[in-house]
Amino acid sequence: MSRIALPVPWLRLGRIERYVLVQQARSLAIALGVIAALIMLIDFVEISRGVGSDVDLSGARILGLMLLKSPQVILQLLPFVFLFGTLAAFVGLNRRSELIAMRAAGVSAWRFVLPAAGAAFVFGVITVAALGPLAASADGLFQRERSRLSGSAVAGEAEQAVWIREGDDTRQMVIRAARQDRANARLLGVSFFIYTNDSAGLRTFSERIDAASATLGNGRWRLVDAVGAQI
Repeated sequence: MSRIALPVPWLRLGRIERYVLVQQARSLAIALGVIAALIMLIDFVEISRGVGSDVDLSGARILGLMLLKSPQVILQLLPFVFLFGTLAAFVGLNRRSELIAMRAAGVSAWRFVLPAAGAAFVFGVITVAALGPLAASADGLFQRERSRLSGSAVAGEAEQAVWIREGDDTRQMVIRAARQDRANARLLGVSFFIYTNDSAGLRTFSERIDAASATLGNGRWRLVDAVGAQI
């Protein structure tokens, strides 16, 4: 039985094709490393100033959130990574006169162009089929985690704040405290909003008093470092 020769010899990678692929892979790795490092640095600072300002997060937690967010942005910039990485590879080959030597030896330009184009096509298929969904899933997890952390920060602040209302038919007072000191039975960061009723029964805002702390005793509020303003 005779062997059938494949009519597509360009599918077989020779030494030149492998060499071009190695140079391209090296340039792509450098370009990807630079862009990924820049994106991760920006995301780390953004998460630290955003979520980290609302919730007390450790460096490891911020790093974990960054690793969930950054892949989506990196994938969006992959076309530029391939563009600049491939250009850098061919510029390097030309600077070392290797492309000139190949052409002088009668090597077709397609032998060092097709490997680069084929690598870009294969990696593009892998990105769309596998890396894209994984990055989208990681980004969705980051969005849910950020919403959960921001929600817990708002809920925690609301739970710490204390609101009190007291008064009679002629005067009403709304008290807001940033937090309460249960051990010493006092309110901290207090604001008093005082409303009075006129003869027609209309309620108007008349005075505001801010104090560092307030303690209730014998039916009266004792204020520390109080500042008032009448309207």
